[in-house]
Amino acid sequence: MSKGYWIGTTTITDFEKFSQYSEGVINWLKTVEGKGLAGQLDPLWIEGSGLKKWVKKNDLLIIIEFPSKEKAINSYNSSEYQKLLKLRLSSSINSTLRIVEGGD
Repeated sequence: MSKGYWIGTTTITDFEKFSQYSEGVINWLKTVEGKGLAGQLDPLWIEGSGLKKWVKKNDLLIIIEFPSKEKAINSYNSSEYQKLLKLRLSSSINSTLRIVEGGD
């Protein structure tokens, strides 16, 4: 079975509130078999249409691995994550999240 991945970006506007989200997600991931693979504040963006317009200070990029794409989707839709999501949305802007299937 192929693994599933969350690939997300956001621009943090309230670090104190966002840290509550981060701590909650770290603990929650253990309960849904998720594993953080990468996370970086202000990553190096080298391609993209209108790059200079949308690259901002305090940008965060994350990659989280799940046992399957289905598990990644179900985890996102869980009531536990939806509560955490409210913290992220109220402490950041320009958020994107994609769920993709990886190789075996």
